[in-house]
Amino acid sequence: MSGKQNYASGVSIDPTTDTMLALVRAAVLEKEPVLPPNAVLDWDSLIDCSTGQGLLPWVWDGICRLPADMHPTRAERFSWTISVQEVIDKYHHHKRVFSDFLTMCGEHGMKVLLLKGFGLSNLYPKPELRSFGDIDVYMFGDYEKLNGLLGCGNEPTETKHTEVDFEDVEIENHKTLIYTLTPRFRRVNRYIEANISKAERQPEGYFVLEPEPNMVFILAHSLTHLNSVCFLSMRNVMDFAMLLHKNRDRINPLRCKEVMKDLRLSRSFELFVCLSEWLLGVSFAEYHFCKIPQRHVLEACRMLRDKDILNIPITLPYFAQLKIRWRDYRRNGWRYRYMLTSKRQRIEQHASLQLHLAIKSMLGIPKDCPFVRGLKRKLGCG
Repeated sequence: MSGKQNYASGVSIDPTTDTMLALVRAAVLEKEPVLPPNAVLDWDSLIDCSTGQGLLPWVWDGICRLPADMHPTRAERFSWTISVQEVIDKYHHHKRVFSDFLTMCGEHGMKVLLLKGFGLSNLYPKPELRSFGDIDVYMFGDYEKLNGLLGCGNEPTETKHTEVDFEDVEIENHKTLIYTLTPRFRRVNRYIEANISKAERQPEGYFVLEPEPNMVFILAHSLTHLNSVCFLSMRNVMDFAMLLHKNRDRINPLRCKEVMKDLRLSRSFELFVCLSEWLLGVSFAEYHFCKIPQRHVLEACRMLRDKDILNIPITLPYFAQLKIRWRDYRRNGWRYRYMLTSKRQRIEQHASLQLHLAIKSMLGIPKDCPFVRGLKRKLGCG
């Protein structure tokens, strides 16, 4: 990919998605909506689509920017305003609770690093419209102290956080910033932790990561969703896009390229930059560092629309999980090239290959066969 090429420009998925994104862009960039040629103002479809993606408040804000003759009827507006008001009320409630939480932490000599959704809401022109669930914090080494203070036991070491309750609001107390289950995850976690000392203190008394390590954190967190732990929504990628858009003067492209190369995130970063251009309609030409197939970008756009990420219930029998993974690889094999896994793990953890090698081992058949070599090449391990 050349430095000036934008693989996501002009991508059209379907009329409802294209219309939704046009309204979201108008809201987050604070401009007049520019509807696509295939725009369809089907209010029920827009509500369903935007609710599933966590973007409903922004779509409504975009609708309010349309000419009056294009607004929904009073009856149709009712469902929108109720849903949006719930998000706004929740934001202000969480803000009050978090203020009390900061006061308590200050009384006990603890510092708070605010992460993810609630911490990223200030990137948006109207923070109260950024929907979120819980509040994520990192306590600068006081993980056990906070758990003890709130009467929560420490979970096993393989868990990155514990969930504590404070004034009926769930707070995720992070022991590590991201999952550390693979060498690549651990490398990224070490990089972010090395930059925590540079975290910026906010007027309210909490800290946030500097833009560059925060971008790495958001990317790595989103990749855990791509890594099949749940699903990836447009809201997750929108956070990445807004962080990059609002901090272009602070995220040096050359320095960013070096960091992504050192962390082996170049391809994943490239994919998310392309998705950011698609969602925001803004060019990030200076942040294109490597080549990825355009079809992967198009598949990722469709995957975001459908939230088509593998989600395997751990209660399923092992071989039922293998069958689902095999089916997923045949349909979405391209995605495995962007996961935060090592080359070795991309072979070992892929269930279809595990099953194939196990059968060959039982039958005494050599493991180095054309099937295995082909699968290694597809996974980028050959």
